[in-house]
Amino acid sequence: MTQSFDPYAPPPEDATPHGAVMPSATPLYDAYQSLNQARRLRVPEGLATAVVVLSSVFLAGQLLATVLSFDAAEAYTGAADPMDVYTAYDAVSGLLAAVMLAAFIVSCLWLNESRKFAVVVKPYYHHQRGPVWVWLGWVVPIVSLWFPYQVVRDIRRSTIRESSGLAGWWSTWLIANFFSYQSTQVTLRGDDGALLPGFEVITAVTLLIAFVCWLRIVRELTVAQRAHVAAAQGHV
Repeated sequence: MTQSFDPYAPPPEDATPHGAVMPSATPLYDAYQSLNQARRLRVPEGLATAVVVLSSVFLAGQLLATVLSFDAAEAYTGAADPMDVYTAYDAVSGLLAAVMLAAFIVSCLWLNESRKFAVVVKPYYHHQRGPVWVWLGWVVPIVSLWFPYQVVRDIRRSTIRESSGLAGWWSTWLIANFFSYQSTQVTLRGDDGALLPGFEVITAVTLLIAFVCWLRIVRELTVAQRAHVAAAQGHV
């Protein structure tokens, strides 16, 4: 027997009202995306710590070399051939070069991982320099004057959303490198040894400022990376 149709009867409980939106799989997709992002986000804290340690050792070596440069200058100016003189300053400078190489490798590893992190966090942000310039930007002549700055700037902008405070770090780093090169010319070519302490003092002062700014960059990026990971895990 066919049931009569009652136009005044309430709709069944499982019926979908006219015009209502059917449930979609979007929440599940969003949850999957959040889980996937949480798995891909890894804070390179070990590398960040190594960067701080090696940068600190490098600064300490530079300060020691600055102190020793005064005695070295006297030895160079009093020698018939400055190239035949080997001082404690020369020994520390040799060790300093090895520490700088180690700091370069670890810093580039950290920047590379931080760049990967930034790409995951903000995939549509355009990094002005490709991943290879994380390494080559520091050593290729001419472009080394600004490529590393752009790399760090873009990593910071896409992770922290701003890039203030980088000009002081980069300008003092360039000044320190310029006067460090002048010191090297004194020891390698036997230039006027009396100029060595002045070059070293300027190098030490500007390197100290650059070091403080660099520590701030590493710390702020690490804090921001942790916050992104916590946010991604909170949405899982």
